[in-house]
Amino acid sequence: SEFALLQLRLLAASDRLFHLVQWFGVFGAAPVVARAASLLGANAGAQRFAALYSVSVPASLLQAVSTQNDATVGFWLAIFAYGALRLASGAADRVRCALVAGVGLGLALLTKSTACLFAFPFALGLALCMLVREGRRALPVLASVAAATIAINLPHALRNGRDYASPLGPTVENFAPTPLRYTVDSPDAQSLALNAIRN
Repeated sequence: SEFALLQLRLLAASDRLFHLVQWFGVFGAAPVVARAASLLGANAGAQRFAALYSVSVPASLLQAVSTQNDATVGFWLAIFAYGALRLASGAADRVRCALVAGVGLGLALLTKSTACLFAFPFALGLALCMLVREGRRALPVLASVAAATIAINLPHALRNGRDYASPLGPTVENFAPTPLRYTVDSPDAQSLALNAIRN
């Protein structure tokens, strides 16, 4: 998202076009959601309803006019989920579906690392479904998904590791009067429970 915002800033010499990135995420996810619904057995009417519902969620519409990146993450996660559903259902074009799933997951994680929380159930379900159905024959396909995800994120993670000593980016920002920390000071049960409830 931020890379796209930078390009739009350079092209327009202002921030007037920034909302286009989020709108792309909102409306780009609609056909993906409809296709995913068809894989789950939805008829044509239910597929249209799923697409309409995905673009009419109030939070998506509110964020679509901002520079937040949640709608963009949702779009990439929808692509990942679609590829994972295709693979789990035994699609014939396994290599293409693995690349779709891996690229979707990779771009979701590159956009916002917390996407892993939402992708985890789909990734776990895909792995379990394929391993139960195919055994060891599923490993190259699952490795392809992982390889595509890693290939997209590795350069950025290496840059972050070089510049901030963490693959996820800075853990402390010293530009404020008091440093801003992105880590939990006391990782005890109470703070874990409070963060889980808040999230």
